[in-house]
This record gives sequence, structure tokens and C-alpha cells, in this order.
Amino acid sequence: MPIVSPDADDHWCGECTRPSAVVRRVVLSVLMLCIASASAFADPWKTTIDVVLRKKPGEKQAAIAKLPAGTVVVIEQEEGRWLRVRVGKKVGYLTRTTVADTQPAPPPPPVTIPIPTTEPVVVKVTGPSNAWSADRRAAKTTTGLFLAVKAATADLVAEPRAGAAKMAVVKRGERLAVLDAADPAWLHVRDDEGHDAWVARQDVDNGTAGVAIGADETGGAITGRAATDPVRRLPRGKIASRVAAGIGYRSFGMDFTSDGTAGLANYLVSADALAANTEGDVTLAITPRIRLGLDGRVQVSTSAGSGIQYFGPSKTGGEIPFSTFAADVGARVGIVRRVFELSARGGFHYDTFLTRRVENAGRLPREQLLGLTLGARAEIVPPTSRVSVGVRLDVLALGSRDQTPGLEDGASSSAGAVWAGATMRIALRRHLSLVSAYDFGRASTSWSGMSIREPGVTKAHRVDSSQIVQVGISAEL
Repeated sequence: MPIVSPDADDHWCGECTRPSAVVRRVVLSVLMLCIASASAFADPWKTTIDVVLRKKPGEKQAAIAKLPAGTVVVIEQEEGRWLRVRVGKKVGYLTRTTVADTQPAPPPPPVTIPIPTTEPVVVKVTGPSNAWSADRRAAKTTTGLFLAVKAATADLVAEPRAGAAKMAVVKRGERLAVLDAADPAWLHVRDDEGHDAWVARQDVDNGTAGVAIGADETGGAITGRAATDPVRRLPRGKIASRVAAGIGYRSFGMDFTSDGTAGLANYLVSADALAANTEGDVTLAITPRIRLGLDGRVQVSTSAGSGIQYFGPSKTGGEIPFSTFAADVGARVGIVRRVFELSARGGFHYDTFLTRRVENAGRLPREQLLGLTLGARAEIVPPTSRVSVGVRLDVLALGSRDQTPGLEDGASSSAGAVWAGATMRIALRRHLSLVSAYDFGRASTSWSGMSIREPGVTKAHRVDSSQIVQVGISAEL
């Protein structure tokens, strides 16, 4: 092993291990670090808030000047969390968190998202909203999803952003057809006036739910939920129509009283019948609040079993088979309020009671009741429910009852009647509903003058009552 003398040259193990070489390398590294640090602060910086320029580092040091936010400073040196800066001819200290580089950050590199080729892709066309709406109208696309406004009022705007031009204002309860739901904060919708616009999700029911656009069988943009959800919807256009048919059971009764005492002067009869019903309805939306409607209805029934069982005190009893036929037509005007539609209605009513044999045990005549009616309708249609309910009421305003010649209960008569009913619809599919209905009818007739059917009777009164329970199918077009 070589022995190094204290007086020898200060070589350790060669040129590379000389202390002078090590010092030079350390100095070079420090210089490079300083140059890099200086280059980082070479460009002008700006204050991000109103700040105090201090004489030395420290919050309690003397203040030199107050610099408003946005003041351009030149950083000369970094000392921990403090920076020595120059503002014009003044030099002082600021903390690092109060300044920001004025040079914009480079844009991020573009991201390429692969599109699967195994499933169809719905591509949203970007650009002005009016062009998007025009494309949809040209293609005559429709939507199967409707949402109701839950805010007191909601603005329909031209673009999906705050401050966009306002196109219309809708109120609570009005329903909007969804055209596009790709934006997380806005929905592209169409109102009853035909405006294609944007509404904030927070202003409509279910607006905060995630919605992914797909396509229905008509080519319109809807959610996947709406494609299978049978929730009852508003009509797609201004005109809507509905047809329904059902079958059921009818109970029928007559309570006849008079000033006579013979066998046919006073009696009470009841019977059961099988019933069938068909009806149609057309609605025209004049405005989002006002609707006109036309409706028609036909009900028929035939006695179940042997018909009316009659047991006369003076004549041999027997069975009286019968059938009935009733028809109603009417027009109405209604006002839509949230989930309600209230209508006033005027119409015409006609019904007949037909015994199968005129010569029957009770000598019951064939009859017809006809006249003008006044009434009201109410529809309750929750926008997100499968169930809707309708109620109806009609009163015979001007009518008469005619009987088989030779079997009249009096020389003249006056008639009155009231009909009421309720219908519940449960949506099975988008255009098909299960219907259950209940109808009640009560008609009263008063006769005066000599009765031909029962001699000796000069005054008579009869009350007819009827109840019908039916189930059926309704198709909404």
C-alpha cells in the first residue's frame, strides 16, 4: 500500500479526485440551478389579489406600497415562501401565493376517444340552436319523453348557457317534449307553442336525473326509459284522439207510484243486464292552457237470464226480457291547470228501453228519452304516473220521454235525468291503457192526465236507476 507523505503533492487517487475539481462541480451545479430559477421568473408576473409590498420578508415588516390585483411585477429572487420583486423603481417582498405567471399555460394535448363499432352511435350536431331545431323539424322527428315544469316559471332560451336569449316563459305544470338530453345542465325541449329551445334541468321534474339519449321507433330522440315506460304522455301535437271499448255488468230498476190502486198503479221492479260500451274523443289545443274537445259514446245492454221478473196482483206474473241503447255526443271547452283539465260540456242524449214483446206480463211500454244536456268533465293526469283519472257529470236540461202508443202512463209528461261516472286508466304501453269505469244514472218522469195503460190513474211518477261497472281497453293516438 502506498504511503502518502504530508509534504507530498495533494493527489488522492488521480486528477478526478482533486478537491479543486469537486469544488468546481458543486459551483457549476449551483449556478445551473440559479439560472433555471431565474429563467422561471424571467417573465413578468401579476398579483392575483390586493397585496402589501413589504421592505423585508415577513408579515410584520414595514410596508412599502399597496399593489392592487393585476399589478405587473418582476421577480428578482426567491427566498423560501417570499419573493423579492421589483415594481417600477420600488423593490420589496411578496409571498408566492399572491402572484401568478402572465404567460398562458400550453393547451392540453387532444384526446382521442375510440367509438365502438358494434353499436349504433347517436351523433349530436353542434352549432347554433336554431340550426339544430331546423334539422329536427325537417326530419319530422318526435319524442316520447315529456317532463313537467316544477318551478313557478321557467325560461326557454336559445342556447344552453346562462344569459342566452329568452324565447318563451313556461309556468309550473306545463309539459315539455324532450328533444335532446346530452347536456348535464340543460335539456333541449319543445313546448306546445312549437318553440325549440333549452331549459335548465333544475326547473323541470326529473331534471336532475341522468338521461341518455337514444332513438324510438319513430326516429325521434328519447331516453331509454321513455322507450319502454308506459307513463301517460301529453299529445305530440295540437290534436289528440282516443278510442275505448269495454264490457261489464248493469243493474236496472224502476220505482213506479201513482194515485191509482189497481195492480199496475204501483210497482217496483229490478233486473240485471250485460253491458257493452264504446266511445271516442278528439281534443284540440288552442293554447297551452285552453283546449276544445268533441266526444261520443254508445252504451248497449241486454237482460241477463230471463229479464224482469214481474208478479202482478191481478194478472199472471211473468218474465219481461229487455234491452237498452243509449248514445251521447257533445262538445266541451277546457282549461289546463298543472295536472288538471277542467271542462264545461254541452251535448245531446238519446236512450231507449225496449221490451222484446209489447204484450208482456207487466204491460211495460217501449220508451225513449231524449234531450239536451249540460255537464262538466275533469281529468287528472300526473305527468310521471301510469294512472290517470277522469270524472264526468251531465244533467238533462231540456228533454221528453215517449212511450209505446196505447201504453202511455199519462196524457203528458216531464222528464229529468242526471248521469255521473268515473274512469281510471292504467297505462300498459305508450299508446295503450287498461280502463275501468263506473257509471250511475237516475231519471225521473212525471205524468199527468188519464193513463191508458192503467185506467183510473191520473197522476204518476217513476224513478229509473242504473249502475254500470265495466273494464276495457283505451288506445290514445
